[in-house]
Amino acid sequence: MEVLARSPSQLRWLLVCLAGLCVGCAPAASVALHAAGAPAAGTSDAVPLQASPTPGGVAPGPSASPSAAAAAERAASRTPGTAPSAGQTAGSAPAGSVCGTWAMLQVSTSTALKWFTPSINQTLAMPGIQGLSLRAPWTSIDPSLSIFAGGLQITRAAHVNLAIRFIAGEDTPTQFLGNSTVLQGSSGRRIPLPWGAGSTPTSFIPNTTFITAYKATVDQLATYARANGIRELHLPWYSGPTAEIYLGPEIQSAPGYSIQNFLDGYEQLINVAMSVAGNGLTVELPMSGIGTGQLVHPLEQYIVSKYGSDPKGFIAQWNDLGNGQPRITDPGLATGRQMAGQGDFDWSAAYATLRAEGSTTLEIYLQSFAPGLAHFGQLRQEIASFAATC
Repeated sequence: MEVLARSPSQLRWLLVCLAGLCVGCAPAASVALHAAGAPAAGTSDAVPLQASPTPGGVAPGPSASPSAAAAAERAASRTPGTAPSAGQTAGSAPAGSVCGTWAMLQVSTSTALKWFTPSINQTLAMPGIQGLSLRAPWTSIDPSLSIFAGGLQITRAAHVNLAIRFIAGEDTPTQFLGNSTVLQGSSGRRIPLPWGAGSTPTSFIPNTTFITAYKATVDQLATYARANGIRELHLPWYSGPTAEIYLGPEIQSAPGYSIQNFLDGYEQLINVAMSVAGNGLTVELPMSGIGTGQLVHPLEQYIVSKYGSDPKGFIAQWNDLGNGQPRITDPGLATGRQMAGQGDFDWSAAYATLRAEGSTTLEIYLQSFAPGLAHFGQLRQEIASFAATC
């Protein structure tokens, strides 16, 4: 049969691409618009791409690595050594910059990351690629940062950059939840609330347990990033099924809910994020999600009013870019984008939108770099062309 003639690398990419077929199993791609046409509560969230070699990985989300691969990949990543050299490969984005295209992957174990390494290496060899954006559940990085250590090994060998990010929401360690509620449809998984127990709709009490743990983790990751030459740290909100803004019905029905209390809690996370931004580290927060219509403008206003227009070291990221739409406008804030899910796209249209709106970064799921996709050649050209504008 023809499939038996395929090379190991082709089979690996085939398995990577098959993960994209499970998109329907997870929440659909975010289509949250900014300014004109922002959606009300109930808009679907971003696809939580997950690569776990075991059936019992972080749920929900498709599992992209087979159990046979897991059996062959037992060793975890080791602690990183010194920071990477400043040398850059030809055609890559400038050293010291986060501008450009990032390949994004979520894993819940170091073993999963190792299994994906050949596909990652192939992607990071593309001219103009900025680096790997590596996402992990909060439960997978507490207390060990071995997943990010493994990412450093991969990116240093490829002479590109690493961005790190974690997910809160239903992936928050139980001891860090504080005031919480059950995420609908999650079989009992709990998510943190942006306000503390004892709050009323007209009086706000902080969720001190969550805030304290969140700040400690952000400080730890910022220190780790600066010590290891990592220039970008993407942070979550309290969240629900992903790292994005989440205002679901279970949030609105929780004791103490009001829009003001929700915003007050989110403003506390902005302050934590801005406390580590700058000095060589760019911090991102996502502005898309579920129920964002009445939330994004006040949050952006808070950032600009407290930290000034275009605050140094901060990017507002929108995780909803498709075939050129939607275009965003965020006066006073630098912006970045993430593709709305996995698969193939009209890359010329997508990058034209980036240039038109002035966004400086684009995250693309690893599945979209499969060489067999129809627009793969177009993607290679656009990555190199966009890097030249950074």
